[in-house]
Amino acid sequence: MELTNTEKRVAPVARPSWPAPFVATLAFAYEAWFFCMAGRSGAASIGGMIWAAFCATLFALIALRGRPDPARRIFFSVSALAFIPAFVAQLVEARGRMALTGAEIAASQLPFCHIALTTSLLPAAFFRTLDFPSQLIGTRASFYPMLTYWLLSLVTVGRGWCSWVCFYGGIEDGLSALPRRARLDLGNRGPGFRRINAAVLAFVALAGLGTLVPVYCDWLCPFKLVTEYAEPATLRSYLALIIFIGLFLGLVVVLPLLSKRRTQCSILCPFGALQSLLDRLSPFRVAVDASACVSCGACDKACPMIALNAETRAAGGAASSCVKCGSCFSACPKGAIGYATRWTKVGRFSATLLARRLREKGGLPRRLASALIEAAAALLSPALLFPFTAMTFGMIISTGFSSETIARLVKLILTGSFALGGGR
Repeated sequence: MELTNTEKRVAPVARPSWPAPFVATLAFAYEAWFFCMAGRSGAASIGGMIWAAFCATLFALIALRGRPDPARRIFFSVSALAFIPAFVAQLVEARGRMALTGAEIAASQLPFCHIALTTSLLPAAFFRTLDFPSQLIGTRASFYPMLTYWLLSLVTVGRGWCSWVCFYGGIEDGLSALPRRARLDLGNRGPGFRRINAAVLAFVALAGLGTLVPVYCDWLCPFKLVTEYAEPATLRSYLALIIFIGLFLGLVVVLPLLSKRRTQCSILCPFGALQSLLDRLSPFRVAVDASACVSCGACDKACPMIALNAETRAAGGAASSCVKCGSCFSACPKGAIGYATRWTKVGRFSATLLARRLREKGGLPRRLASALIEAAAALLSPALLFPFTAMTFGMIISTGFSSETIARLVKLILTGSFALGGGR
């Protein structure tokens, strides 16, 4: 079927028509209940129920409104904040402290972090060794499970991991949204930040290959302060701790609050740079209808990753640093920005056009076929399919820690104890 010039125009922001949002919400609620309740009992089951209901409610808001924010940001920030109490509590209950001794590091029992993949992939591929002190397999937080999550992310959400899944990024994302206006204007520095980010990735990857040491984890990771770090016992360990504190306060807290930008993710995180490099493996992208855009710049200011500017908008999309958060959707006064696929410029697929042609020809069977085709097109539209995929991924990754934190808080209220016994 030949498409006219008007039909070829990018239309990525069309809101999915009824009943597609309702059907998608029911499907998401079912899978949330399944993943959040699996293997849980007692206080842990209460935490699972609350987290499942929380995730399903936020997804319903996304589906019905046709744009992700602010529901996505609430989910992302809360899941990141919920990660910290559960993780720290597990560490304290297991060994009485967050700090790691040299013997504990040598025993290779640390949970494997997705950011560590940037230093571990090359040594694993070339030398069949792991430079990060973790197990290869045995728990969810070991090398091969995390490698599997990462590979799945490449063919689904791509760099959307950084705004829907990452249990660190939500801290920075939430803080960057708090101020009403930016007190520090970073301007159009996206290209410069992307070059720094790529340089960090190249450095930690090559350093890991050359030294078999996770350089980023040992010296540059700002999130050591909310997870675990080497016990300060030597000049080297004290210096590393000072760097961690400075990076966390500067890039994760202060600069996002001043600039309304995600500076740590834009400048320092090597995993974000890796996701940007491989984002084309994901079928989803953020598209701009250049014919509807009035160049007001509202989306540029709203983007926390400085991924939008006049050049990218004219080209019909965002820069490689785009994390598909959708913050720009609400900012656009013309509704010219939304999710699209890489293989079509028609936001709701050509099935919508087919449904229109069938309607025009009339007849009950054709009207019924038209309705079914249009409903299927709405369910499969990027406007609905990407949030469903991304939030499913984020919900699965966050469920363990988030439901546990809720369960611990419930137990604290009821019994006065934050410790979570059996049923975890």
